[in-house]
Amino acid sequence: MAEDVYPKEVWDEKFRIASYHTDPFGNLKLTSLFELFQDAAGQDAARKGFGYNELIENNRYWVLLRVKLKIYSIPHWDEGARILTWPKDSNGITAFREFKIKNADDEDIILGTSTWTQLDTQSRRPVRIELSDNYHPVENMNVGLDKASKIKIPQDLNWAEHLVVKYSQIDVNHHVNNTRYLEWVLNELPFDLFKTHQFSDMEVNFLSEGKLGDVVRVGSAKVSENEWFACVQRVGDERVLYSAKFSFDKRKD
Repeated sequence: MAEDVYPKEVWDEKFRIASYHTDPFGNLKLTSLFELFQDAAGQDAARKGFGYNELIENNRYWVLLRVKLKIYSIPHWDEGARILTWPKDSNGITAFREFKIKNADDEDIILGTSTWTQLDTQSRRPVRIELSDNYHPVENMNVGLDKASKIKIPQDLNWAEHLVVKYSQIDVNHHVNNTRYLEWVLNELPFDLFKTHQFSDMEVNFLSEGKLGDVVRVGSAKVSENEWFACVQRVGDERVLYSAKFSFDKRKD
């Protein structure tokens, strides 16, 4: 199958699913998917003049607020894949970015939309987004997903044991990296669920920064037959730092 060709405003990168990307079933892990997306978004922003190094000179940095995914199939260990990402509109406070994963046959297998903002490095509060002249939203490409929305937290949650935020969970912005929240909540879902089901939809909200030394706990709940909710709460002030909603289909492989 011939590969589609996209405008230069679209970041387009091929990669191979390595062993360290995979879960116990040899599939691409959700945490690895987020790492790949985060890296592609960062490289796309950097080449256009609004990446990490450009922003940090002005005492600001990007923060991921929300993500929504539609998953048709998951690539396996040693398979080739292709990640594409591109900026969408910005309203001055938030900016939107879409992405997709294609398999070796150039078929769309994962679609996503995300919401970002910029924080001041000192106040850690949102600031009006400043973008370079190279910021050109790609209007004629859409993954067909509604923007990620606010997740409603269920009343009754099963709470896991407390965790302490440590060195390996902190990123260059000195807060908990988004993939660590995901790792924590996935660890609290039943392993038997992953044996028989695979992800079909996912939505996440990043609500507040977790810092080194914070004591946190994970709450989870089964909200319907194939749907689960999970969140990360800081124990000291009971602030929810992260929430996620997952939907599953019966495993195909």
